[in-house]
Amino acid sequence: MENPAPLNIAALVQDFLSAASAPGESASDGAALAELAYGLDQVVSEFLDHQGMQVDAYAGVEQQLLGALAHDLQDQAGIDPDGLLDGSQAGFDTHAVLEALSQHWPEGLVDGPSGGMDLDLGSSLG
Repeated sequence: MENPAPLNIAALVQDFLSAASAPGESASDGAALAELAYGLDQVVSEFLDHQGMQVDAYAGVEQQLLGALAHDLQDQAGIDPDGLLDGSQAGFDTHAVLEALSQHWPEGLVDGPSGGMDLDLGSSLG
C-alpha cells in the first residue's frame, strides 16, 4: 500500500487552538488541562474521520500534532521541546505538552500556527 501524501499540519493545529479556549484565570489547572485534552481528542478524532483513516492511526497523528505544538511553544515561549518528551523519549508526553500550553497560552499561534509543517500520514499508519 502506498503512503498517502503528507498534509499540512498547520490546519490541524489551527483547528485545535481555535477549538480550545484560552485557559481562564478562574479555571483550576485540572479543569484547564481536561478541556485541552478533550479538545485534542476531538480534533484528532475528527481528522481521522474526515480522512477515512483507521483508529490505529490516532497515536501517530496525535504525536505529530503534539510535536507541532511543542515546537510552536519553543518559538513562542522558549520551551525546549525535548523537555516535553515522555520518559522513554519515544514521543511527546501529552500531559506535559498540554500543561505547557496552558501555562504559556500562545495566542499568536491562533493566527498562524506551525508554518508549513507537514503531517506525515505514512508514519502514522505504520
